[in-house]
Amino acid sequence: GSYGLESGRNLLPLLIRSVASLKGRFMVRVGMMNPIYLKPILGELAEAYLHSRVFKFLHLPVQSGSEKIVKAMARGHSVKLFREIVRYMRERVPDLTLSTDFIVGYPGEDEEDFEATLRLLEEIKPESVNVSRFFPRPGTPAERLKQLDPQVIKRRSKILSEAARHVALEANYRWVGWEGVALVDEIGGRGEAIARNQSYKPIVLGVEGSRLLGRFVEVEVVDARPYCLMGRVRDIIEEKEVVETPS
Repeated sequence: GSYGLESGRNLLPLLIRSVASLKGRFMVRVGMMNPIYLKPILGELAEAYLHSRVFKFLHLPVQSGSEKIVKAMARGHSVKLFREIVRYMRERVPDLTLSTDFIVGYPGEDEEDFEATLRLLEEIKPESVNVSRFFPRPGTPAERLKQLDPQVIKRRSKILSEAARHVALEANYRWVGWEGVALVDEIGGRGEAIARNQSYKPIVLGVEGSRLLGRFVEVEVVDARPYCLMGRVRDIIEEKEVVETPS
């Protein structure tokens, strides 16, 4: 998210457009970004995301739904800014998949702060959520703060994870019946092919992954799980069939 700032200007949108405009069969996934770097480039970033070779996937960690806790973490952003970025990107990028991160149990987090995190989850409804339990890293300021009871952290982590699982499953069911092109970019633990559509949704296919890895396929989504879609291959797209789509 801060690419190019050492030169005095955020060059991330230019980088995305430049890479996506190269010739070839590929897709670009933009990695995790800190909210504090995005507000000045939101318009350009949304435009870059509209390129046909860019996955519509935004990984934007908020860490907590409590302004008090986010400030205590010294993250540099606010929950308000996170909301603004998510709203803006969703309005301008159709079928955007949002992934975010939460940390539970940061020193000073009380029940009201945790409830604020749950409310933000239900409000924003991210398609993917990473939940972590706070652990003090040696040498950090947080290590010197009064730590929460581990059992409290464990309970909150379980509650938040279950709520996130429900939100993710609800979001994934909306994809059942979808048909389109996806790129096989992963082989699952059982050797099965896992493809990603333009919204970077993982689609588990009931076929051998090794023969399809790196191939574009026509797929149909037939079912949903909390963290993936279930699909079947309708056709394997030959290289000559992939048309270069202008940005």
